[in-house]
Amino acid sequence: SPARTVLKVNRCLSADLNPGMFVTMVYFVLDLETHEGRLVRCGHNAPYLYQAQARKLLPVKPGGIAFGLDRRDTLFCAELEVQRIPMRARDFLVMYSDGIVEGKNSKGADFGDERLAGILAANAHCTARELIEIVMKDLTKHQRGEPQSDDITLLVIKKG
Repeated sequence: SPARTVLKVNRCLSADLNPGMFVTMVYFVLDLETHEGRLVRCGHNAPYLYQAQARKLLPVKPGGIAFGLDRRDTLFCAELEVQRIPMRARDFLVMYSDGIVEGKNSKGADFGDERLAGILAANAHCTARELIEIVMKDLTKHQRGEPQSDDITLLVIKKG
């Protein structure tokens, strides 16, 4: 289960992290027979779920704290929520690292969650690969050669 998995990860990582250090993560398990996913979020940016039938883009915000903040697991377990996500035709889930939304331009302005959400909603008809290409192209345009200050991870899962 996603909850048991991240609890084990927290126990392993917490032992090796210095005080004040933490790690965030989103963990998603998709059942290929039922097309239902289960998602846990350990302090990470909220993924976006596009529900094609309703034409809505929603942040997915189950509770959860970062790894390493609770070495005894009491708070970690209390905050952890598993969210079920049914994936229907043309729905997609977008998971990303903060390096995307915190990508800065020459004036120090972030790319931002609103801009990312707007791009995803406006291009919901696209394939997963096309969505990734569109977001990355717009991020590059926003940064205009400014150095990237953090890692960039972008994963799009779309049901046909």
